[in-house]
Amino acid sequence: MNKIKSLIKYEMLDLKRSPLFWIMGILYIFGIQQVIGNMTSRGGSYLTLIGFQKDSWLPLNLLMIPILFIGIKIGKNENDIFKSMDISFKEFLVSKLLISSLINFIIFFISIVIFTVIALLCKVSLQYFIRNSIFYITNTIILLLMCSSLGLFIGSFISRYVGDVISYILAVGSFVLLSNFYKEPIGLFPLINFNVVTSVFYVNTYERSYLYHNVFWALMAVNFIVLIVIKGVWKKKTLKILSGAIFSISILICAYCFSKVISVKTTYYDIYSKRDVGFYNKKNSISTFFSNDDCGYYVDKYSMDIAIDNKINNVCNMKVVINKDNVNLLEFGLYNKLNISSIKVNGKKTDFKRTINSFIVEFPKAYKSGDIVDVEVAYQGEVNTIWDQSKKMFYVSDNRVFLGDVFEWYPKLNDSLQKTYDMKIKYDGKNKIYSNLDGTSQEKNYKFSGKDKEILLISGDLQEVMYKDITIIGNEEYVNNSEYCDIMINRMEKELGEKRDKIILGTFIPGGKKMKENYEKAYYYGGY
Repeated sequence: MNKIKSLIKYEMLDLKRSPLFWIMGILYIFGIQQVIGNMTSRGGSYLTLIGFQKDSWLPLNLLMIPILFIGIKIGKNENDIFKSMDISFKEFLVSKLLISSLINFIIFFISIVIFTVIALLCKVSLQYFIRNSIFYITNTIILLLMCSSLGLFIGSFISRYVGDVISYILAVGSFVLLSNFYKEPIGLFPLINFNVVTSVFYVNTYERSYLYHNVFWALMAVNFIVLIVIKGVWKKKTLKILSGAIFSISILICAYCFSKVISVKTTYYDIYSKRDVGFYNKKNSISTFFSNDDCGYYVDKYSMDIAIDNKINNVCNMKVVINKDNVNLLEFGLYNKLNISSIKVNGKKTDFKRTINSFIVEFPKAYKSGDIVDVEVAYQGEVNTIWDQSKKMFYVSDNRVFLGDVFEWYPKLNDSLQKTYDMKIKYDGKNKIYSNLDGTSQEKNYKFSGKDKEILLISGDLQEVMYKDITIIGNEEYVNNSEYCDIMINRMEKELGEKRDKIILGTFIPGGKKMKENYEKAYYYGGY
């Protein structure tokens, strides 16, 4: 034990002579300042815990290169003094792991203190703090473990046998690969994983992909240490076999986690395909469906029986009114990832033709003005769309939902007429579903009904409060801020010229012109 203490003291003295600690401190302070400043740079003036967490990758990313360099320096240290002390490989490795762990603990402790101070300043509830701190703690631990173990591995192998220059180049390359700067997330990259929905609330979710992502990188950190162990015990057959077995099992688990992460399918939603915005690209072949004004029919009433988990299943009944003579086909928008299992017209199963974001039903005879056609569409599928930098757009999962705007998540014309809606929703998620329509809920079953131009469904880490006789739904930190609520009420009155009984703070949709027009039962605000 005395030898290990001596090694730790030596390593600490060696690191104190290095400017890396000072550089690390300066970079971390700069990162924290940028995160806090970012919350007031877009017209807002609110320090929020969730806003801090959303950008918390920045100070952590700025620490990556110093942590890697420190790991390299610790990993490669082995001079004549060590050899003369007759130090065993076990003592040598334990000392390096302890000094690395000590540095990581200091960084982790400072990070948690800062996170806690911001939570106290924001006066969030204990439950809210715990729920969000889990993500912050997990991301911090994964980054520290991975960077320090990778640094030790590079120092132990590359620095000793190839040279310092290649080691530092490899460290910088690892930073580029693992950091969150300027990239579209792909599979397991970057190292810090955020399920962020860009909006006035930021959604953190405990999805399985998040679990697999972090298990993968935690085991990769272990693997780098195991490789160092294998090198040190190469001449000891039993230990070599044991270490090799651990490494092999870990690699198999990593491969399994990798397969699970890449199996999560997302679809890029091109905002330039939204024909309700000024920058619509007419040459885009995958456009949002909008019916023609003179199509000859409209939907008067919807009845839906919906089940939501990680997919959406819907049996949608439509009362279609014909308002023009000689109508022999109907076309409705429906997202191309939703698979239609059957369509019935007036109770009889009928054929249909699928287009990119719609379906067409043709009739053997033409309908005349005033006729009513009952259409039933049964379909199911995944909805997990993203836009720039893999930010979430429209999605359904077992703990969060956002469906609305002109997105064709149910058969629709995207017209401006009012319809009657009657919906039953079975949703097993832990979070409550909210809508622009009036509704009731009992356990996992919801009913929404009423008249409006469009439907909005939203679920996530949201809270509902009554403020000045208006129901306001959104992130806890916003809906409990009376100043912010007043701003939202004033914004609603200015934009709509009247008050609504409900304000929903939700997902930002670029170019979302329809978001302000479609909901007559509620005011929706999806600020960036």
